[in-house]
Amino acid sequence: MNLTQAYKILESNESMDIAEIRRKYRILVLRYHPDRNSAPNAHEKFVALKDAFQFVEKFHIKKQYTHSDFEHKTTQNKAYKEKMKQRMQTQNKESVFEGFTWKHILILGLIFRILLRLIIKR
Repeated sequence: MNLTQAYKILESNESMDIAEIRRKYRILVLRYHPDRNSAPNAHEKFVALKDAFQFVEKFHIKKQYTHSDFEHKTTQNKAYKEKMKQRMQTQNKESVFEGFTWKHILILGLIFRILLRLIIKR
């Protein structure tokens, strides 16, 4: 079964949203339910309606999920880019230790600790 066949069985079209299709499906199910309709093909029509509606419903859910997933990834990507842009701007500002390596900073820290110990002993 493809989508156009399912829409044809449900007597609807692709421009209808899932709520309208559901309303149409409920009306048709009541009309062709084997307990309410004694026609010889009522049961087959009822089963075909059920299968067609499940097919269309899965299609609409999948379409909605992929669309919302795309929006989520897009906004997440925008937020990440903005965060990285802000981080780069703060890193580009001049730092007190610009040009120093970690080795230089550690040596300065050791010298500072030694000077503090000498001052405290006096």
